[in-house]
Amino acid sequence: MKLSRLLSTAVLSAVTAIPSFAQGTMTFDYVTDESLLARWGTGKKENYDVAIRISDANLVGKQITGVTVPFEPTADISGVKVWLSKELTLETVDGVKQNAPDIVSVDAELEGSELAVTFAEPYTITADGVYVGYSFDVDKLTEATAYPLVLSAETHPDGLYLHSSRTYRSWMAASETIGGVSAMSVSIAGDFYESSVGIDAFGEQYVEAGKAGEARLTLVQNGSTTVTSVDYSYDVAGLTGTDHYELTEPLGPQYDGKTSVALPLPAVAEIGSYPLTVTITKVNGTDNTNAAASATTTLNVLPFVPVHRPLLEEYTGMWCGYCPRGFVGLELMNEKYPDLFVGVSYHNGDVLEIMRTNEFPNDIPGFPDAWLDRVHETDAYHGDNLTSYDFSLDDVYLARAAEIAPASVDVTAHWNDDSQQTIDVTGTVTFVKDVSGADYRLAYILVADDLHGEGPDWMQSNYFSGDTGYAESEGMDVFVNGGSSVSGLHYNDVAVLTSDIKGIEGSLPSDFKTGVAETCTYQFNVADAVNTDGEPIIQDKSKLRVVAVLVDADTGEVINSNKCDVDRGGGTGISAAETAKGGVKSIEYFDASGRKVTAPSGGLYIKSVRYADGTVKTSKVVLR
Repeated sequence: MKLSRLLSTAVLSAVTAIPSFAQGTMTFDYVTDESLLARWGTGKKENYDVAIRISDANLVGKQITGVTVPFEPTADISGVKVWLSKELTLETVDGVKQNAPDIVSVDAELEGSELAVTFAEPYTITADGVYVGYSFDVDKLTEATAYPLVLSAETHPDGLYLHSSRTYRSWMAASETIGGVSAMSVSIAGDFYESSVGIDAFGEQYVEAGKAGEARLTLVQNGSTTVTSVDYSYDVAGLTGTDHYELTEPLGPQYDGKTSVALPLPAVAEIGSYPLTVTITKVNGTDNTNAAASATTTLNVLPFVPVHRPLLEEYTGMWCGYCPRGFVGLELMNEKYPDLFVGVSYHNGDVLEIMRTNEFPNDIPGFPDAWLDRVHETDAYHGDNLTSYDFSLDDVYLARAAEIAPASVDVTAHWNDDSQQTIDVTGTVTFVKDVSGADYRLAYILVADDLHGEGPDWMQSNYFSGDTGYAESEGMDVFVNGGSSVSGLHYNDVAVLTSDIKGIEGSLPSDFKTGVAETCTYQFNVADAVNTDGEPIIQDKSKLRVVAVLVDADTGEVINSNKCDVDRGGGTGISAAETAKGGVKSIEYFDASGRKVTAPSGGLYIKSVRYADGTVKTSKVVLR
């Protein structure tokens, strides 16, 4: 829960069927997700000046009445002030640069866990905006004063301006640099519509033909009453109508507060792209007054909507004391999202290392590290929220998974024979739209679970011993309660063997037709699964899995991925479908030029399988 988000309002008119104004006070801040709140600081004994900027045209003429700032309770700060200013300027006093607000500055005191000030004279917001800030001096360096600012781990251009006497010696827009916004909130009084909700974000939408879909968008609050429901209208592909939607969680009267919704839409039968207009017509049954109540985007009606499984690749090592959080993060993701999550762990400098750092799919600055789809650097436990102790990898993973993937990826893997020496893998890629002249490639990764051992080679370094910040968090108990090294761990999702990790050249064609599956077959020889010292790495053949990765070779980005277990218990490598066709009659191989190859060796070939019933199946296959 946020440390302080208070609303002080005058008496509001009762909700009626007619939009009305109400004289009241709304809360303005840049925090959109209270779970991202965390403490931040320079770790130095110095003086801080912190500000946000309010420059919303809708607030011109409204009045700033007060400011509230969450604070860690401490007696080790002084010189606390709250101020307003047109510009951020510094003046030199006794050789020291100090903040020089040009509107008002008020001396203040901390009360409990917050700094709260009500201005004696409200300030009227003008068209050129205003900076709202606070300042204080750190008198003694303690845990509280080393990290005295409460920030939310999100960014906004006007969400954080910072100056300090030793570290940030000039005013700077710090939100992007630090990755946070100030948690201060500003009370603004004036005439607000009671019911005013706009559409803030409305990207392209994707639905499957003939099936009811959803319009996923973000609502923004500009009214003075808590929103519990909206009515909306839609217009798409000749279909019009209205519907009612109950919010999962109420949207309180916080100015510019936002919430994401998925508004049901009717089925559209024909594949194609259509303009989609959605209008929020009512708020809590009252006519909506917001000028941005309507928005238009494109609805893409597809033959199917691929399941998007982002690839999370973690880089770790048993020598790395901060790497245990990635160990826990992958375990939690597999537990929470067993069918969606695709994770691969690459080890370095230990008995599970199969490649050097220069062979990793990503260039990594250090350990631990993790990348999502090889384009988004993140943390394998905290996600993008490195200032918090909370587990939030799922936030960034699910956000990526919600993005449309242009193709589906399917994969099967089975033992070639009862000796369980080779694994036949088939990856299938199906695009939702025609594609021409592309360079998409498939890559395969063999991963193993339950890798473990005894002795010093299997000791996991641990810097989290006794870390009280993780005491209430998920999954970290074994490390928080453990020593500086932890034994007895069982490592999962470990990469033990790969194809060309950045995609097999020629594994897919350059042109794709909508809904037409393209396949590439690959073969793993488990004898090749050794660590960089040449020692076998697979311990239990029943705990192997194959990850198929669709890579855009032009950019290096992973487009989609999937995983499957290697078929248990061995077998003939003949599927039920093949059996139904009377079995395999003959198998022939052809090179890329179409020439028949009687004794194929390593490389890419076209495999032609003729069945007893006369049917023929062709696929691309990579032989080792």
